[in-house]
Amino acid sequence: MATPASLASVRALLGVGALAAWTQALITSWPRLTAFGPICGESSGILGFVGHCPACYVGAALTLGLMLTYARRPEVQSARA
Repeated sequence: MATPASLASVRALLGVGALAAWTQALITSWPRLTAFGPICGESSGILGFVGHCPACYVGAALTLGLMLTYARRPEVQSARA
């Protein structure tokens, strides 16, 4: 079982990573956003599946990982004889 200190550090790393990835996605798409064009800037490459840039996938994965650390886990009750 993870200790609260290690869980807090994992949450911090996931949060900072997600923030950095979403910031990168926003920076690369800002000119297109202000011109009302397509959102992601690198949507034509091999990683541009469904019109998203690679930073979107990294940001989504890190955000999902962060949200999963906050999901409640069922408490396991030990069987006492």
